[in-house]
Amino acid sequence: MANVIYAILYGLLAILVIGGRWIFRYMSRNYTAGALRKLAFVQLVFTGIFLVLVPGISKLYFATFCILIFASQMYLLRGFAQTGISDAYLKTIDGIDFKSSLRLARTSISFLGIGAHKLTQLPEFRDAIERCAQAGSTARFLLSPPDNNLLETLARRNGVDPNAYKENVTRSLQALAKLKRDGFNIEVRHYRAQHERDHQQFRLFIIDEKTCLVSWTVWNKNVGADNPQLVLRRLPADGKKKSMAEAFIAYFDNIWEDSSSVEVDLGHYQ
Repeated sequence: MANVIYAILYGLLAILVIGGRWIFRYMSRNYTAGALRKLAFVQLVFTGIFLVLVPGISKLYFATFCILIFASQMYLLRGFAQTGISDAYLKTIDGIDFKSSLRLARTSISFLGIGAHKLTQLPEFRDAIERCAQAGSTARFLLSPPDNNLLETLARRNGVDPNAYKENVTRSLQALAKLKRDGFNIEVRHYRAQHERDHQQFRLFIIDEKTCLVSWTVWNKNVGADNPQLVLRRLPADGKKKSMAEAFIAYFDNIWEDSSSVEVDLGHYQ
């Protein structure tokens, strides 16, 4: 009887290993590998600790139990896989921060936000623009007009210099103008922001048309760094499933093509 039980357990273990590998590969293709790697690493560490501290336990039973737990966890994560949600962070600075996001860019950049000041002032920004230019793409930026009175209102509300946000946007435009003058393909448009309800509360950074970093603006002295962040990935183009990234990329494109969005002559900022 014991041999039968062991045979069943070994068979179940083999099925779970093969099935777990298939599920991992499937979910990796659907861009949830980030969450899975963390989950697998934590489980591996705790499994090792448990086996060391409790040497008398049957390793086969325990390994089978762990694989069952891991398989059930992957099953529970299937909704994230099917919608392209790769990761989430309470603060952008704890997730894919400004430098890291620029280092990810290889072929294209599309940005929607207030002024992209925290990006344009980094040395990694020029490197990212250079890579996009080599790929033959135009870096696109949807920003607030620097003379937007809402920026002054928001600055006062958050207890900073009334001109701080306006100056940040202007400095960004100057940095973009310099890169444009150096021959890089850059296009900037101002979205309409006549009223506070028009102001873009979402910060979108679309990388290589595959990854979309979505943040909700938290207005404080660390504007940008404290924004909650979602990391969204496009799913394979098989036509069967749509990811959350598709919706935000379409949102960006709609604002970009909207008749109220005004193309910026960067020559005015040189």
